[in-house]
Amino acid sequence: MAVAFSLFASIAGFGIGNMAAGTLVLALNAEAIPAAFSLIFTHAFTPTAATGGFAGAAVWAAILFGVARGVFSNEAGLGSAPLAHAAALCKGPLSQGLVAMLVTFIDTIIVAPSRRSPSASPAHGQAVRRLLS
Repeated sequence: MAVAFSLFASIAGFGIGNMAAGTLVLALNAEAIPAAFSLIFTHAFTPTAATGGFAGAAVWAAILFGVARGVFSNEAGLGSAPLAHAAALCKGPLSQGLVAMLVTFIDTIIVAPSRRSPSASPAHGQAVRRLLS
């Protein structure tokens, strides 16, 4: 209990130190704050900023849809794969966990990008047998 308290106290102390350092930097450069806000509002509504915003939104959407597709392509704890892994006969939980992670990796990184629709996806076991044989 005392170790956890000292850990959290040191983390909180680090955060307080960061806040103090940031306040000190702002205080030392107080004369530049109005110019900084002026630059922000001047350059925020330019075509370059709009292009950057569009690019950022496109990357965000690609990551969002990619992760969603990956989660639903390999079930990721949502369907029957965890039941199959739980019932598998193996040396121990470590080896079965590694196999489960390998199946998720293979299905998400190798199989999912190569298919056109989720209905064309082979089952986990079939995909692993085909790739490892």
